[in-house]
Amino acid sequence: MIAAETSATLTGVPYATSPAPFIPYEGLSGDVILESTWAISPIRAVLELASLPENWDGYGSPSISVEVVNQAIRLVLDVARLGIDPLPEPFVGPTAGGGIILEWNLGKRELSLSVLPDGMVEHVKSDSGEPLEEGQATWALLRELVSWLVGPTDPRAA
Repeated sequence: MIAAETSATLTGVPYATSPAPFIPYEGLSGDVILESTWAISPIRAVLELASLPENWDGYGSPSISVEVVNQAIRLVLDVARLGIDPLPEPFVGPTAGGGIILEWNLGKRELSLSVLPDGMVEHVKSDSGEPLEEGQATWALLRELVSWLVGPTDPRAA
């Protein structure tokens, strides 16, 4: 069984420096406890990205490292562990430079979480295609970001 610390104990700690263990994707033969069924497809998509070769985009992008794959899987599991519903499956894709992006769209709102090659996670919140906020994602900020995505919209903005 693979376990990770809960995000509540790591308030304000950036993902790349958090003490929670990485989940190795090579030989994921142990039990992985999923808090939400939507997490299955994104985890599979992240694992598939691990097989991208160097120059996968024709512009010289590197392949995606084991560390980035592990971080993206942990991020998916952390979002699922929040238990915030309804939450659709995110789009999962590679980014130039060897990162992985997770994008959730709900109505006019979009939340993008990008795992960078150095393991840090950045976020972008957008509403109606307009960026509202961007920066480094921390464990403490994750619940706020996902809650914003699924939360009620401001009726004055309609």
